[in-house]
Amino acid sequence: MKKLINLTVNDEHHEVWTSPHKTLLEVLREDLQLTGTKHGCELGECGACTVIIDGEPLLSCLVLPSEVEGCQIETVEGLAQHGKPHPLQKSFVELGAAQCGYCTPGMLMSTKALIESEDDLDPQKIREALSGNLCRCTGYAKIIEAVEKASLNINRPLKLVMVEARELKVASRTGTLLGSMSKVMGETQYADDLSLPRMLYCRILRSTHPHAKISAIDTSRALKRKGVLAVITGKDLPIPYGILPVSQDEEALCVEKVRMVGDPVAAVAALDEETAEAALEDIRVEYEPLPTVMSVQEGLAETDAQIHEYADQGNIHKFVSLGFGDMEEGFSEADHIREDIFHYEGNTHMPMEQHAAVAQ
Repeated sequence: MKKLINLTVNDEHHEVWTSPHKTLLEVLREDLQLTGTKHGCELGECGACTVIIDGEPLLSCLVLPSEVEGCQIETVEGLAQHGKPHPLQKSFVELGAAQCGYCTPGMLMSTKALIESEDDLDPQKIREALSGNLCRCTGYAKIIEAVEKASLNINRPLKLVMVEARELKVASRTGTLLGSMSKVMGETQYADDLSLPRMLYCRILRSTHPHAKISAIDTSRALKRKGVLAVITGKDLPIPYGILPVSQDEEALCVEKVRMVGDPVAAVAALDEETAEAALEDIRVEYEPLPTVMSVQEGLAETDAQIHEYADQGNIHKFVSLGFGDMEEGFSEADHIREDIFHYEGNTHMPMEQHAAVAQ
């Protein structure tokens, strides 16, 4: 049941009918369309959602709107006054402190609160103020320098440095990055910020089994839920695809079986995210558990557990043998040869930006 909330954001009063469980971050972004405040970890760890409330920087993902009724809330959209960027915004642009720009709004709000509460700043105080704001790509040196410049309200000349490198002279200088002003103003839109007229929201039902045959999927209850417009399964998307040329065997939604916990099984499109999420509970999936492979060693060995159906290769997707130069000669000249089996875990970078997609 929705509740009326009164908020003062950037000196403007708003009456918002919203769900009581929504965070201030969600209300700012979804109800007020102030998407400059970024949706990051939702755990209070990355700082991307920092706003200023009554002069104090707080994480909007951990604040309920009902807690801040009557408070003065500032977001990155309110930094500029009468069309003129705040000194912090100007220095972030001039010194290249905003690269991808995703963490920048949170950085700006944390440091604005610092500048307004401290007369005598030094790099250590700036570091402490930014300790709750993670930077995705820029690094902190330029950010700290930009905060110093804004706090002192001076114009430092750009530095020109000549570096000798392999008989080449390389000139480098701090400079403005393309689109920086839009990023510091909170105007740059990322995938999760985009909103289209009459947009639907998708949620995906995922497997709870590491390996199982899909015996049946009943989506009838989900389709009857008010606000649900469509439910699809793997049978609606039977054509395999692949991100890489060597892996053209992926499925958008699993068709006959699941191969890991978290495999996508069905997708719901609804008028809002809450309805789509609730509809997932309405979908009934019958699984027939199959033998599992729980280690690399099991996967390499001959086993009745066929996770994948690779011809004459069991569960092994491909063999690769790489050699460079005259290996025999290299071995013969080596003082020491070590043979071993090395393995490493798959890994990926962990962006603060939401994994989101918008289709039309």
